[in-house]
Amino acid sequence: MEFPEVKRLYKFRSLRSGVDEDGKPIYNQFTISMLRENTAWIARPDTFNDPFDCNYRPIPARMKEGDELFIDDLPPHEVEAKIINDLPKGCSDREMEQAIFRVAEFRNDHIQHMINSYCVLSLSEECDHTLLWSHYADQHRGICIQYARSENSNLSGELSRPVRYRRHYYSVDHKDYQVFLRDHVYSPSGKDWKNGNNLLTNAIFTKSEQWFYEKEWRVAMPFPQPAKGFNLKIDVPIISVIFGCLTPEEDKKVVMDILGDDVRYYQAWKSKMEHKLDVIPEEEWRGRMDYYQSERDISKYLK
Repeated sequence: MEFPEVKRLYKFRSLRSGVDEDGKPIYNQFTISMLRENTAWIARPDTFNDPFDCNYRPIPARMKEGDELFIDDLPPHEVEAKIINDLPKGCSDREMEQAIFRVAEFRNDHIQHMINSYCVLSLSEECDHTLLWSHYADQHRGICIQYARSENSNLSGELSRPVRYRRHYYSVDHKDYQVFLRDHVYSPSGKDWKNGNNLLTNAIFTKSEQWFYEKEWRVAMPFPQPAKGFNLKIDVPIISVIFGCLTPEEDKKVVMDILGDDVRYYQAWKSKMEHKLDVIPEEEWRGRMDYYQSERDISKYLK
């Protein structure tokens, strides 16, 4: 198993999707399903909230010196051949540049099609980052689910790994693209691309460095269908559930009624000395809260 030091992964979720006309909570059915059935929504990259994510179009419009538009041992796609054959004899530099650009765009579209034939489950190595709670757990009113990560599970497979964060776009040339197709896509005995850093894995597992704080971990699964995603059955247990510092008591009870005593429960607690969260066992938090409430009681001085 790669990255054996990472033994836990976390998924932040909201619990509520609103309230009904009587003011009673309406619970998020995807989250409830995750708890009851141990599933998680795994989404196509073109549904992500970041339009740059998995959308690099890595082949540039202009060819680099030493690049090859076509290689001898890979026939050109019929669209690529038509673009080049459409050039007039004695074409101008501008016409050639335009043809190369069109080939690059066609190839970038093909790369995007390959990427979108996979779905991605996003998790995190962090459970106490305030922004993750704010963005993905209903502003600290939701939960964070902790999964064990073990050998031979779908959290430790070939396409399960941490995200790499970069400032610049990932880029390949035309020859790189064609060699990848020749060796990994079209060859009957092609090399397994899933274990290395290449055209597809770099696209799926690379994000802008601005997202570094998420410490994201991804699981990618093939899904060559037009749907937006599917519910993946997680084949490792839920170890614990962490409640947000604003999670209502009635929502905690809903979670505990579903999972029972098979998991541990923790509470995210606003640190008294630093701008951060402490994560402590639920029963310890209740003891601290009772003590805090009794110590701060000034009701007798208000009479």
